[in-house]
Amino acid sequence: MKVVINDCYGGYGISFDAMLDLVRIKGLDYAVVVDESEKVIQVEGRNYYHWDIDRADKDLIQLLEEKGNEYVSDSCAQLKVIEIPDGIEYVILEFDGTERIVEKGRVWQ
Repeated sequence: MKVVINDCYGGYGISFDAMLDLVRIKGLDYAVVVDESEKVIQVEGRNYYHWDIDRADKDLIQLLEEKGNEYVSDSCAQLKVIEIPDGIEYVILEFDGTERIVEKGRVWQ
């Protein structure tokens, strides 16, 4: 199973352009609006953020593998794909923005 994590200080985030690509790939009905001087993507009338996308989302993983970290990551992130064994229950632990995947005492980083 592949999962996306942030590999630097600063925090997980997906660029606006990559978010637009994802809503288009998924065929979602969306609008781009200006919300307090910031462009925001809305899906079904509500703001759509990077935390709305599962870290194991196949479209996100494919976009990151094809277009690379510089395109997909926002300005404070350096995203990468980690491969872990299928069927594991995992959590993503974060310290100062840098993340790792942990499963019952096993760590992939």
